[in-house]
Amino acid sequence: MTRQIWKQALKSCSIAAVPLPALSVKCDVGILVDNMRQYCESFGLDDISLIILASQVRKSVVELKYVIKSPLAKEISKEMAEKLLAQATGEVTYKMLNSFLDGVAEDAQRVLIKALETEEKATPFHPAPLLHPAPCTPSRTPTPCPSPTFMALKMEEQKFIPGNKFAKDRNILPGVSEKETEDIKAALEAGDLSGAAYVAHKSDELLKKTELNIAITGESGAGKSSFLNALRGLGDEDKESAETGVVETTKEPEPYKHSKYPNVIFWDLPGIGTPHFKPDTYLEQVKFDRYDFFIILASERFRANHAKLAQEIRRMEKKFYFVRSKVDFDLYNEKRKQNFDEERTLEKIRNDCVNNLSREGMSSPQVFLVSSREFQKYDSPKLQKKLLKELESHKKHIFLLALPNLSKPILEKKKKALQRQIWKQALKSCAIAAVPLPALSVNCDVGILVDNMRQYCESFGLDDISLNALASQVRKPVAELKAVIKSPLVKDISKETAKEQLTKATGKGLILAKHFISMIPVAGTIFAAERSFTVTYRMLNSFLDDVAEDAQRVLIKALERENK
Repeated sequence: MTRQIWKQALKSCSIAAVPLPALSVKCDVGILVDNMRQYCESFGLDDISLIILASQVRKSVVELKYVIKSPLAKEISKEMAEKLLAQATGEVTYKMLNSFLDGVAEDAQRVLIKALETEEKATPFHPAPLLHPAPCTPSRTPTPCPSPTFMALKMEEQKFIPGNKFAKDRNILPGVSEKETEDIKAALEAGDLSGAAYVAHKSDELLKKTELNIAITGESGAGKSSFLNALRGLGDEDKESAETGVVETTKEPEPYKHSKYPNVIFWDLPGIGTPHFKPDTYLEQVKFDRYDFFIILASERFRANHAKLAQEIRRMEKKFYFVRSKVDFDLYNEKRKQNFDEERTLEKIRNDCVNNLSREGMSSPQVFLVSSREFQKYDSPKLQKKLLKELESHKKHIFLLALPNLSKPILEKKKKALQRQIWKQALKSCAIAAVPLPALSVNCDVGILVDNMRQYCESFGLDDISLNALASQVRKPVAELKAVIKSPLVKDISKETAKEQLTKATGKGLILAKHFISMIPVAGTIFAAERSFTVTYRMLNSFLDDVAEDAQRVLIKALERENK
């Protein structure tokens, strides 16, 4: 039975890794009650077994019960386990079950001696304590004594409390659906750590495979292709940009996949109102069913065609957004006039758009003013915020990561979104560490770290392609932007880099301990799993903080000229 205790402790450890505060205590109580009762029944410390034994040796049951110090099977309850948990410290499940098993085994020995002793011998009465005292303390309170190795790790771990890092909604894990949360809880309650990690892995895969299709439409010459390029973080002259021109260049719906997130697809649709694409048949011609939402663009004023298209989209229960493009050209022309005021000019353009749409039957239309050449300005941040707000969770996540890094609010949202996913990576690391193969855990952790570090850099635009595109847009040398970056770029992240970051986040001593600790019989597996969760979680949070700060510095440097 001693050889099986580590499995119960591993269940407790895996459940504690999930940021649902009430789940850990509830499951620990269940684990303790089930195993304590099993120990008592296995050693015959229950009424039926004692009555049978008393009958066989012709002694009274009371005599046998006198020598028992542990509670009998029928006396073990959730309330008792909760009380013991409240009093305990250290690696609770492992030490508590070991201590209780020691006590039950000693009681069974005393019962056997009492049952077989001759009539002339007598055993004095001993009141039964609640639980056999742990061998390392004179107190009857079960206070487990951690090993020196565990105590060294515990001092470091006290700095990290996973439950404090997560979502306000404590019933749903951050970054997963309610169904995924229930699957993870069920796996952990069953002690299936690898099953819980598999659900987290499937959730990650679903995020990667979730497809988002964005349709950009409007009249010919409205700047659809330029807007599409800007939304992808590209200039019109960049290699993968959509073709632009003074005449309508789009003859069929043309898909453009995001270079880093290929499941985010931007569709450049043919202009409405052309001889080949009439408003009444337009949606059917462009296969409207495949798009998640429509952006309706106009470069001068919104007309009847725009309103008819929007009404048809609404009738088919799809989302649409009115975007007035090329406002930078309007402002440039207006600057030559006396008493020019930028805000007043923008408000005049917006009111004109709203009034035109209202006359065509649109109720309270909202219009966003943007410039594809200065995509960080005007209403572009408001538009991005609106789009994110109205997308469902998985599509919102991938769209957010795909957005260009041209505003502080977007950078902050990206950081929070990525932070919400970190516990999944830590849970994978925890599950791998539960396998008692010393080299496997560290090697897999390095792989997890490399993949996620690269993703963070790409999401925040810390790669050569993104930096070159940004430098071109703001007319600055790329070396000037790179000069403010302290984190490694995507191309510089390797296994060696991950190991260096691992050491930075946790210290060399802890890395060595993590590498060898699973070699310690039984308890080592539990500690290794616990440490893997903590180390991976801390490491990824630390690197994400650095990358997000770098992205903020790059943005400030990129926009510096305009602000001075």
